[in-house]
Amino acid sequence: MKWKRSERLVDMTYYLLEHPHQLIPLTYFSDLYSSAKSSISEDLTIVKETFEENDYFFEVLKYADNETAERLSNYNILILNRQFQDEIDRKNAAALENAKKQSEEIKEIVKEIKKREKNKRFIYNSRS
Repeated sequence: MKWKRSERLVDMTYYLLEHPHQLIPLTYFSDLYSSAKSSISEDLTIVKETFEENDYFFEVLKYADNETAERLSNYNILILNRQFQDEIDRKNAAALENAKKQSEEIKEIVKEIKKREKNKRFIYNSRS
């Protein structure tokens, strides 16, 4: 069954609240909701931002022991780092594609210049 994003968000939030102090791999949610890990990561970011905007996340951390609070914070940092890395990878791929196009254009320009130089030499030699 394909879950709607709104259904995933509600179910995911409920699951996280019912399983405090546990790190859950993205693959768990990805398999459960038959969704890509990138979609799950986006969903978790929405949940996290909502908790932060309403100070829910910090209330949870306030009642967690230091080790658990640190792990939760690190987990969120890992998610954000993964998202930033994905964005960097997309930008790098686009830049690489752009560089390849420019390289091909430069090669064509060089071919054209060489062709013109060859024609000039041919014309010059034929006049002599």
